[in-house]
Amino acid sequence: MTESPKNNIRCFLKTVLAQLPLHRRKEGQAKFLSVIAHLHAANALILSFASFGDEIETSLINQFLAINGCLLLPKIEGIQLIIYHVNNPTTDLLTNQFGIKEPNPKLCQKVFPSQIRKVLVPALGFDRQKNRIGYGKGFYDRFLCLNPKIKTYGVGFREQMIEKLPTAAHDIPLDSLLLF
Repeated sequence: MTESPKNNIRCFLKTVLAQLPLHRRKEGQAKFLSVIAHLHAANALILSFASFGDEIETSLINQFLAINGCLLLPKIEGIQLIIYHVNNPTTDLLTNQFGIKEPNPKLCQKVFPSQIRKVLVPALGFDRQKNRIGYGKGFYDRFLCLNPKIKTYGVGFREQMIEKLPTAAHDIPLDSLLLF
């Protein structure tokens, strides 16, 4: 059986991320935090994510958003992302079956997608047409397909940009890229 182009790209991008030096990671996180401070608007709920593996670190960003009362994080339920308001990302999260931190439903309140103004979208890679490639489960594509009016920002490192990603009909392009 042959490898799919997407799986080959995923393997390549995982290697790129794993090889990013610590100084680049810290530089990216600092720039990300300063941009989030500008993106944040009073009372605007922002769907962020809890960093996984070698993704850009979001703990300080999530702490900032939580302090300002606007942190939302996704929880995987079946094949869908269910969104929760998180007051304290240090104490209100559990680790799921993929090793990703997500809201504890006993401590966090569900949020209707119509309340979300902006989504910070993680990925393994991005292209110049604002397409993204994730880990292959389709959680974000399904969520974004059902909620097309929410402003989306792909978040990561500059090194995650490639010229062109293979896309399918179910792949949802992003509105903007925030690559540091």
